[in-house]
Amino acid sequence: MEALNYDLPPLVYCREFLNSPMSSYKIGPQNKELLIGALNMINDCVNCIEQTKTPHAQFSYGVIEKGLNVLCQIVKEIKNEKYLDKFVYDYTFLAHNVNMNTLKNEVVKQKCEYLERFSTKKETFTDTLIMFNTITEKLSGWKTFVPPSFKLSDHYLKAIKEE
Repeated sequence: MEALNYDLPPLVYCREFLNSPMSSYKIGPQNKELLIGALNMINDCVNCIEQTKTPHAQFSYGVIEKGLNVLCQIVKEIKNEKYLDKFVYDYTFLAHNVNMNTLKNEVVKQKCEYLERFSTKKETFTDTLIMFNTITEKLSGWKTFVPPSFKLSDHYLKAIKEE
């Protein structure tokens, strides 16, 4: 697998990561498409700010926030992946700058700070507790799960005992 260059600017690195085959494997094809759309939205917004110096009303900021939500979910499931951590950090940097220059949305700001802490491995104790609670909720659904093969094995063992 080809290594990605860490020295690229944030927008270029994010595009390189999303165009690499590893991104589909790490984040999934649907999440990849959503993040590509959000990255394009960020790029358009940055270009608009650079040209006119005023926020543009036509941008769908919900797409950028959905991208942050996807990344919040991914960092809880995948830890210590250097290429993914760099992508999360760069994407968060771009989203935070767009947010601070346009909407100044507090929820987006908090998500960006949260993702930055995880990508730089500086998460707080509260962040860790939130992550463990999320994992516990996912695993609690598996407590009562019995694979169909076990039920079949029980039936087979009872049939053998009867013979």
